[in-house]
Amino acid sequence: MTAPRSRRERPESLLTRVITSSLVLAGVSISVLTIAFLIAIGAAFETQLRLRARSLADFVASQSEFAMLVGDRVELENIATTVLAGEDVLTVSLTDASGQRLAGAERQATQSGGSERRFETRRDVMPPNSQGLMDWQSAKNHPAKLGTVRITLSMKKQDALFARTVSLGLVAAGLSVAALLSVQYFRLRRLLQPLKRLTAFTTEVGAQNLMRKAPVARLDEVGQLAVAFNRMLEDLAATTVSRDYVDNIIRSMGESLLVVDNTGSIRTANQAALSLLGYREGELIGKPAQLILDGPPPGTCRGLGASYRTGNGALIPVLLSASAMLGESGSVEGEVWLAQDMTEHKRFERELIQAKEDAEQANRTKSLFLANMSHELRTPLNAIIGYSEMLQEDCRDRGIDGLEPDLANIEKAGKILLFLINDVLDISKVEAGKMDLCLETFDVAALLQEVMRTAAPLARKNRNRIRVACPADIGEIYADPTRLSQSLLNLISNACKFTENGVVTVEASRSSEDGIQVSVRDTGIGISPEQLGQLFQSFTQADPSTTRKYGGTGLGLVLSRKLCRMMGGDISVESTVGSGSSFTVHIPRPSREAAS
Repeated sequence: MTAPRSRRERPESLLTRVITSSLVLAGVSISVLTIAFLIAIGAAFETQLRLRARSLADFVASQSEFAMLVGDRVELENIATTVLAGEDVLTVSLTDASGQRLAGAERQATQSGGSERRFETRRDVMPPNSQGLMDWQSAKNHPAKLGTVRITLSMKKQDALFARTVSLGLVAAGLSVAALLSVQYFRLRRLLQPLKRLTAFTTEVGAQNLMRKAPVARLDEVGQLAVAFNRMLEDLAATTVSRDYVDNIIRSMGESLLVVDNTGSIRTANQAALSLLGYREGELIGKPAQLILDGPPPGTCRGLGASYRTGNGALIPVLLSASAMLGESGSVEGEVWLAQDMTEHKRFERELIQAKEDAEQANRTKSLFLANMSHELRTPLNAIIGYSEMLQEDCRDRGIDGLEPDLANIEKAGKILLFLINDVLDISKVEAGKMDLCLETFDVAALLQEVMRTAAPLARKNRNRIRVACPADIGEIYADPTRLSQSLLNLISNACKFTENGVVTVEASRSSEDGIQVSVRDTGIGISPEQLGQLFQSFTQADPSTTRKYGGTGLGLVLSRKLCRMMGGDISVESTVGSGSSFTVHIPRPSREAAS
């Protein structure tokens, strides 16, 4: 009959396991030490016996030299009998060099057959080496060896002493083990009492009793564990949030939240997700996530555009963020999907795109209208300017002095208005795609000289000086000379306008692309880094206050850059507030085939 299950599976106590482990460890250690001690004692006894036997054999050999030399058997018998008187000597045998027995003695017990262990030693008897009166025979007649001494000793005494030593060693080892286990037992019982109380306390904590405190008997390792446990309970009581509270947070979220496990099934859905998808909780939990997701699983993502499929099959655009859900061991147990309904956002985005397209279309219509109106706008202005010049000549011819200044102002205002209208019409032509380039090969130095003659009055207006640095052999370039001159004049005009009593430097050189680059540097007011981003925007100046002080439409730089880009180049700018600005025109040197 088998034992009851509860008794069969009853675990051993910690005290029993520690005592058993200590007993095994102590037993093994003491046994090893005892065996090593006994081996050492046995070796010492054997060494002592070997030394005594050797010493005794040497003594008998020295006493037998002369008797063997002269062949005195009686003396040899006396020597053997004398040696046999020793307590542990069993046999003594004296033989000559040929092995023939000369004398000997043996104990009676040995003759009857003793059972004790024996140790036998032997020693050769050599002739004496003395020379003198005792040397009665010629040295050359001395034999090489006179004989041999054999002695057998009993090991009974040593065995008895070794047995007593073994007994005492075993008794001492047993007493040591018993003393060690006794001390270990009482120490462990004293140590495990606080641990038992702490175990009982953890059982109470497991029953949700978080207000108790673990008893601290003393500040050893177990006491420190109890203190740490009490501190953990305080933190746990202060930070524990009920499941209902967490569920209320999830239920109150405005975004859709879904929890998908590793098998792709939905495990949790908040109220926002149920309302968005048109499902009840029982209809969604346990269902595959592909039921509501249009497309492949997102994986770990943030801000991914996706679509949810509702219960009636409609698709809803959402902004989806998915993150891995980690378990206590750090392994991935699923994913958490957080989605935001993007229906209104998409509608607003479509409206913005449509408004942008409408604005671009209106801008293109405006540009096309202005480009087609170039003749209608320029013709009246040219007539006004022409008639004002003719009237000035008539006034000078007739000697009428009072009207000429007014006519000059009309001419000046007409030219300014024509300049502004030309800029507006030119940029409108560029935007409408109506601007045509007249490409030809021309000398850069000659073009630059013509530009400088035109710009000289602009420099004198603000008392500026213009410096020109252009190599005479700079060569030719294939581009539109009129549009390049227009771009350079715009840059020089701006430099002279924003510089007073300063220097405007115009420097031309060949570029690395086998084209040209012309830099216009001034010592004027400069441009801040924040204002540089607005330089090439239509009808905009870097600082609104400059419009009131210096005038202008803000189209010069925009038109210049568009013209340079039409010729395959560009305009770059560098500036420091208070130190001036540097604008550089880059024009490559295309082939005639590329230009056509």
